[in-house]
Amino acid sequence: GTFTTDVTLVITSPMAGTTIRYTLDGSTPDELSPEVPATGELLLNSTTTVRARVFAPGRKPSAITVGTYVIQP
Repeated sequence: GTFTTDVTLVITSPMAGTTIRYTLDGSTPDELSPEVPATGELLLNSTTTVRARVFAPGRKPSAITVGTYVIQP
């Protein structure tokens, strides 16, 4: 979407015991990518493409979710 102010993006998983990892540089999130904070919130203050996926012990990583947030003050 397009926004005129900073955006607080909330990323959550319905599965307990998972870790959500994300990237802001267009790369594929992996086990070494930053973890979404416990609050699930990421503050975006400039145009950003967020890629995220869920990791769970003993399971394959989820599909990648991508969102582009255009911020035009």
